[in-house]
Amino acid sequence: MGGELSLFPEGFAFLRTMVREFKDSGFDVVAPLHKKFQRLASLIDTEVKIVRGSLLEMLHFDPDAALLIGPEPKLAELTEWFEKKGIRVLGSDGKAVRLSGDKWATYLRLKAEVRLPNTWRKPPNIEKAVAKPVRGVGSTGVKFFNGKRSGKTIFQEFINGTHASCCLMVTDHVTPLSLNEQEVFVCGREFRYSGSRIPLELNSHLSRECESLASKSAKLLGVRGLCGVDMVIRKTPYFIEMNPRITTSFVGLTRVIRENLAEMLIKGMLEGIEVKRPTLKGHAVIRIYTLRKSGGLEWNLLDELKEIRALVTPPVPFGRGRVSRMVLTGSGKKSTNAQKEIKDALERISGLLGVGVDAFSRY
Repeated sequence: MGGELSLFPEGFAFLRTMVREFKDSGFDVVAPLHKKFQRLASLIDTEVKIVRGSLLEMLHFDPDAALLIGPEPKLAELTEWFEKKGIRVLGSDGKAVRLSGDKWATYLRLKAEVRLPNTWRKPPNIEKAVAKPVRGVGSTGVKFFNGKRSGKTIFQEFINGTHASCCLMVTDHVTPLSLNEQEVFVCGREFRYSGSRIPLELNSHLSRECESLASKSAKLLGVRGLCGVDMVIRKTPYFIEMNPRITTSFVGLTRVIRENLAEMLIKGMLEGIEVKRPTLKGHAVIRIYTLRKSGGLEWNLLDELKEIRALVTPPVPFGRGRVSRMVLTGSGKKSTNAQKEIKDALERISGLLGVGVDAFSRY
């Protein structure tokens, strides 16, 4: 994940989730894991071959295809590297990744076709504007503008509404998989993504409008494979961002669909079979928690922690302050059941780490 260590918990959650999906479908899987996190290898299926060296080592296994995970700038480089090696990428090509990763270029491509917030390259003279890094990842660096500009930035009109996303499977056809409610907090001036709830229940007309906006955006930006569109819904949806890769919501999605995401990818991208819309059963909740505790994760607890079904990524430390972040997901017939699974897991994790539940925050 390069220098984006704070994004590792979500990246590892993607890795664990998709490794399981491919293994459940009967595929042999080779997965890279940075040496800094090799102790987490025990959390991945024991039959999976873990590569701890360079990407070149993966080529020794003669892979048929690759599913790539990473923040957009790095993802574009990885995609183009695999393309040059002649390995089929189960996702967007390098050009589409670069376009989607550039917020200004995305705006220029979509502005005449879909509904977006008003967007500028220079600070606008309006009461409430949101500043975003042109090539930022997720909510990192997104904040209310206070008159001080830093780096390459775009500015958008603030749309006050429901933060949402749409998971898609894109081949020659676009198949909406789920609508999700995003849990986004504003801390001071900064926006922070802290999880999702699946599904987002809207009236049928508004649901179709959200899915139409997401599908049209995906076609215009040329993305492929599993991807997600962020939006804000007021009376109608506004496009916010394209993620040309799997997103955190996919982690929860696997809890509520009967179909297998890996099989969807193979059928859609390698076999040319149109993917049908999956059936959702129940509710899923994904939560990202932060623990501010010196010393970070006690690795001897890993065996006990991995027995907690809701824990997807254990509290992994990063940065000088040894702040740890973890990813939990719960599911059940109702949203309250899913939230209870997370609550019970959080209490158990707190007990193992010797801290109170209130030591964990959502942002």
